[in-house]
Amino acid sequence: MEIYIVTLIVCLFLSVFAYQSVYVERLGVCDYEKLNDKYKKLFILIAVFMLLIVGLRADIIGIDTLNYKDTYLNFEYYDFSLLKKYKWYEEPGYAFVNLLFNKFGLSWQVYAVFMASLFIIPIMVLIFKNKINCFWAITIFIMSGLWTFSMSTMRQVAAIGITVIAFLFEDKKKNFWSLVFIFIASLFHVSAMLALLYFIVRKIPVTKNRFLCWFGVGFLIVVIGIGPLRNVLVGVMISFGRDYQVDSATGGLLKEVYFILTLCVGWVCGTDKDDRYWKYYKAIFLSAVLLPIIRINPTLFRVYMYFSIYEVVFVPMMLSNIKHNKFKIIGYIGYGVTYTYLFFSQSMVSSLKLIPYKFFWS
Repeated sequence: MEIYIVTLIVCLFLSVFAYQSVYVERLGVCDYEKLNDKYKKLFILIAVFMLLIVGLRADIIGIDTLNYKDTYLNFEYYDFSLLKKYKWYEEPGYAFVNLLFNKFGLSWQVYAVFMASLFIIPIMVLIFKNKINCFWAITIFIMSGLWTFSMSTMRQVAAIGITVIAFLFEDKKKNFWSLVFIFIASLFHVSAMLALLYFIVRKIPVTKNRFLCWFGVGFLIVVIGIGPLRNVLVGVMISFGRDYQVDSATGGLLKEVYFILTLCVGWVCGTDKDDRYWKYYKAIFLSAVLLPIIRINPTLFRVYMYFSIYEVVFVPMMLSNIKHNKFKIIGYIGYGVTYTYLFFSQSMVSSLKLIPYKFFWS
């Protein structure tokens, strides 16, 4: 655990150092594209470092690491005919990767690095392609616990990463390939079909003022979702996981407050002409709507992360949109304090069974 903490701190401070040297010293006068190209090697170094830490972690780190390792080793005794027994919603993609790596005689650690890469690499590509404050985005990715999430649940983080690839295609208006990758993601974890909701919402044109109506609709959906539809949603959500325990006391209310405050600040900072900005804003909006509805079980609770993962690019974009430097600095300090508290209260002092979203439980 000590080695994990040391490597986590080193990775964090690499990111913070890069952010300070690249952006803070040039606040308001930086050319993001040129700076990103200049520091591309450092960006790649941090990404590789993060990937190796997750992939080569000790077996005792992560909620289900030992279970995933046992599952991988057990696949040694099967061949590809086993896939015939799987229906599309029973994670045949996950089974296929296990079988494939076993047939090539690859070790558990190689497999773990590959599974981590399905999550980390797409997110790092997303961060780099968005150009704005890349190293601040990496810092958020590390400090918020999203990075360590990949140490706990290999199937779902792979699915989340593949949906990120899907929306990279959607950004290029390649809708067919976007839908294909959403389907591929669902072969690793059926909950990835939730990405279809985001796919549809991204297509809806919106203006800043029109989003005020969205807030009303979102509030109505939440009221219905935690009321008359609760029992229906319990049945649907249980199909997303293997832990059938239902606990209506599952937390998350502080995270909901965080999303609402981010939506408020984001709405003020947004402009009608920035379509990309509103695409990521919609992801935070969906997170805020979905989270209180799915407060059913800690295992199922995390499906909102299909949307909230985009906070790593939205928050830097939002803060860069603030025109007045004083307010911009206040924004950086506010989010910096939030992420610093999360990092030092959870990532460094949590048990070996890392639950990065536990910080926000009430």
